[in-house]
Amino acid sequence: SPGDRFFITTVGLTMVRVSSKNSPVPSLLMPTKARRRRIIAFLLGCSSKGRLFAKSFSLLSHVRSPLAPLDMCPNDQYSVGDDTAAPAVVRILGVCGGIGCGKSTACQMLVDPLGCIGLIDADKLAHKVYEPGSLVHNEIAAEFGSDLLSENGEIERSKLGAIVFNNAEAMSKLENLVWPHIRVKIEDRIKEMKRHATGAKHNIIVVEAALWLEAKSWHDLLDGLWVVQSSKSIAIKRLKDRRGMPECEAMNRIKAQEERGVGNLTRIEQEIEKNVVTRMITNEGGLENLRIELQSALDDPSSFKTQSRNECRQVDT
Repeated sequence: SPGDRFFITTVGLTMVRVSSKNSPVPSLLMPTKARRRRIIAFLLGCSSKGRLFAKSFSLLSHVRSPLAPLDMCPNDQYSVGDDTAAPAVVRILGVCGGIGCGKSTACQMLVDPLGCIGLIDADKLAHKVYEPGSLVHNEIAAEFGSDLLSENGEIERSKLGAIVFNNAEAMSKLENLVWPHIRVKIEDRIKEMKRHATGAKHNIIVVEAALWLEAKSWHDLLDGLWVVQSSKSIAIKRLKDRRGMPECEAMNRIKAQEERGVGNLTRIEQEIEKNVVTRMITNEGGLENLRIELQSALDDPSSFKTQSRNECRQVDT
């Protein structure tokens, strides 16, 4: 509007004067939020000098706008008119491991007491995907038969498991149906956590998923992937003591996962060499040993990808 143009011109002239004196811009020249939104959108659509002016004036250096230049951070969650400064980039950390390795304990510990932003349990999100009425529920029933459904219409996971666990082709079909929907739910939770992330010691969101190594289409979400590992004998003891699982059943479950690469040390070492896995966490002692191991990993830059997935390039000024 004419008023906006007058405001920009007035502030521009004032900036020339006060910047030479290292003085702050007078508070009466600060715009209202409504005008601020229009000015930011205008400046970002202008030349590089216009973008520099917006940044120098501290209106907002990172905004999500249809006019935003390509060198703005693509994952910035701050909208035009937000009065808060953009925080450090939030990293996404995937954590996986075989049954009985203690990955859930490790993930919870990363949040409390070690201070990551929060934890997303992909396995729990997967349960929501299977709920009656969902698109996946109907697709699974159509693909594998309505015999899987209980009287109340829920998918009986034990029956589905009996079909897919010993049939690689059936497992592949199930994963192709389910994984894209789980990914959407993970992305939604990440966005939500980013919007409310304040005061965390580590700007890291932890995503626990048993099948991170297999879900290759999810790897682009991550800035790091840690595998929690323990010996087979320790894993079996934990399953017996904590879940009351018979030893033969524990051994069979571990074997089935190893055949798919989960908890398979050789597979993990191969993924480390390819920089898919960025850290292996050994969990064979007590909780204090695990805490020390995790703290060491958080403090080590090599525990994450060298180039952050969502790192912003510097704006050329």
